[in-house]
Amino acid sequence: MTVESSQSITENLGNTVGRILSGDELRNQSFIDNNVDGTWRVDFEELISLDLPVMEQIDLLYRYGYIAEANLALAKQYGFDTPAEIIGFRLEKFIPRDLPLTIPLLTRIIESGYHLREWESIERDRYGNKKYFLNNCTGEIENGMLLRVWGTAKDITLQKQMEEQAYLHSAMFSQISEGCVIVEEGNENIVYVNTAFTSITGYTESDIPGNKLSFLQGVDTDPSTVAKIRESLSNQQSFSGDILNYKKDGTPFWNLMQISPIKSAGGGVSHYVGILTDITEKKRIEAERIEQRNELTHLARVAAMGELTATMAHELSQPLTAILSNAQAAQRFLEQDDPDLDEIREILEDIVAADKRAGELMQRIRHMVKRDVSKFEQLDINNVIEEVHALIGHDLVMKQVRFSCELSPNLPALLGDPVQVQQVILNLIINASHAMQESYDRLITISTHELGDDSIEVVITDTGHGIDKELQENIFQPFYTTKQDGMGMGLAINRTIIESHGGRIWAENRPGQGAAFHISLPVIQEGL
Repeated sequence: MTVESSQSITENLGNTVGRILSGDELRNQSFIDNNVDGTWRVDFEELISLDLPVMEQIDLLYRYGYIAEANLALAKQYGFDTPAEIIGFRLEKFIPRDLPLTIPLLTRIIESGYHLREWESIERDRYGNKKYFLNNCTGEIENGMLLRVWGTAKDITLQKQMEEQAYLHSAMFSQISEGCVIVEEGNENIVYVNTAFTSITGYTESDIPGNKLSFLQGVDTDPSTVAKIRESLSNQQSFSGDILNYKKDGTPFWNLMQISPIKSAGGGVSHYVGILTDITEKKRIEAERIEQRNELTHLARVAAMGELTATMAHELSQPLTAILSNAQAAQRFLEQDDPDLDEIREILEDIVAADKRAGELMQRIRHMVKRDVSKFEQLDINNVIEEVHALIGHDLVMKQVRFSCELSPNLPALLGDPVQVQQVILNLIINASHAMQESYDRLITISTHELGDDSIEVVITDTGHGIDKELQENIFQPFYTTKQDGMGMGLAINRTIIESHGGRIWAENRPGQGAAFHISLPVIQEGL
């Protein structure tokens, strides 16, 4: 070995290899054994000429190369317990040719004259697991012949795996159609947005730095929703809900926002990931459906009230007749020379009472036929049923139908639209009266009771002919009717109304005679 060769090795590896070819073998061996990085030496069974083409040199490296020296750190990196276990292993064992970067890497090493610093390699440990190393190497060369190669290997597998995961996550976020945003915990600064986020909001990546997620909010954004988001973040909890946001050009859009905390390796929340889904079109379609449903329910109410025309006329004629009669009586009393003022006062009180009865009837009719948007409020289901009975009671008497109420007292309150719930009950009572036209004993019974699943059940039974078995599954379908002049929308609308209240409606035949229609509606939970 020449002095020039020794200096070349020392200059290229420096402290990374530390083998000073001065003859102090004990000091060199101590450095190798105690180095935290892997150190190695590859020897060759035959010398390799640097004048050969690159691919021939690669073939010879694999044919003649073997591990001649290694330290404990290198052995551990490859899954061995001692360096002796890997001494003699062929080069193919550590740098397989079939890995895609192997041949390009060896080409670089050869073209550098076997003096290359900080090059990455992909190798395999004793179990076949892929490993990543950051390497330095230098070759001992004499007269254009490669004698051996010294090197160091730093295991960067974990770092590369984390980089790959970060890249894959970024690639995944960039490909999904929902907008993704990552914000820091505490200051809530945005640190990442994907392509879909910029497409949905109209903001570019250059617009994002320094902003918080609240920059999407605007004048009509619901403050209560914002407060719920703030509460979720302060408690380091997830959030999911609809919020009205604004694009860069000021266009509002409905956003289904889902926010979830991200925990760091230490277990604490370090960031939040937000998923944005533009549901503006979905909201528009829902609004149109609600409008159509309200129109149908309004038409159904008008149709139901049309069946009660005779009843309403009779109910209204009674207080109007009383008002007329009392007014005429008062006139006669006033024509007397000494009118009885007490008698006149009583007549006027009767007139006022009759007028109130007429007004209440008109008010009930107005509520039933008025076209309005759904308005949910706290309901007492028994009161709703009693109001319906007040509307239809006389009509049932005229049809010779008996009516029985079995209402459980002290039922919990419901949340619903009183007019729509009245409409359902009214429609079912009218249907029941139609079903009993050919029955001798005509009886409608309506009962209420509380179920064990936090709901109230309303049951309307009749003594009619019942429901044909083959028809039971279809009676709630739109345009399905057994009436010659029916449109088949009544029961379908009933089902839509009940389901919009979070309940369900079904029908069954009673043992013996008649049918029973069941309605279950959820009660208001405490705290709501």
